[in-house]
Amino acid sequence: MITLTGIAAASTTPSGSLNSAIRRVSAARKHLSAFLIKPYQRQPHITVYVCGFRSDTPRYDDDYSAMQLEHHAHLLRAASVQPFTVEIRGLSSFASAPFLDVADLEGGLNRMRALLATTG
Repeated sequence: MITLTGIAAASTTPSGSLNSAIRRVSAARKHLSAFLIKPYQRQPHITVYVCGFRSDTPRYDDDYSAMQLEHHAHLLRAASVQPFTVEIRGLSSFASAPFLDVADLEGGLNRMRALLATTG
């Protein structure tokens, strides 16, 4: 289990869970390397909310501006999100990237997603 604290920090409970998840992602990358887009160098992360593609000059519906990023960061800070626990589960994959399923055991990710979804 991993307890998420703050906007971008993580602590582990029990000790080593985060390192175990990172090792599992690395093993999946190696196992699937023949099928991944080269070079595949994404850092392990948990997607809180799909915002779009970062753009200095937004033109498309899926462009995400610096102003939107700052607004979302402000909302998350103002919400004072309390630490919550997620469970890192089994291996899965998109066509171009392996991932480990994440179970939102306490609804923390869902609360954050609901907050960000209200902003458009």
